[in-house]
Amino acid sequence: MTLKLTMKCRQHRPHLRGLFLIGQTKQRWRDQMMFRNQEKEAPKRSSPYGDAAAAAAQAKDKLMERQEKLARIAQESAELQSESENFASLAQQITKSMESKMWWRP
Repeated sequence: MTLKLTMKCRQHRPHLRGLFLIGQTKQRWRDQMMFRNQEKEAPKRSSPYGDAAAAAAQAKDKLMERQEKLARIAQESAELQSESENFASLAQQITKSMESKMWWRP
């Protein structure tokens, strides 16, 4: 009777499979229930060459980023210098035009 019941549960109700402990030990069943959603990762093997290559690649990437930032800053500073020269010449023109319009000076 029990054997028929367990076979029936196994075939038609797979969610009840763990209740009857068919084909597994209690410890294995407990481990499956406790750690069902956790994935076990294998420890990563590291070699000195792989770590050095990764560090060199990372340093190269950072160097390229710094070069790009410096180039962008140099371009922006050149634009600012040009704009400041334009502003200075405009200020001189306005000063000259306003000197003739000063009504309080003789």
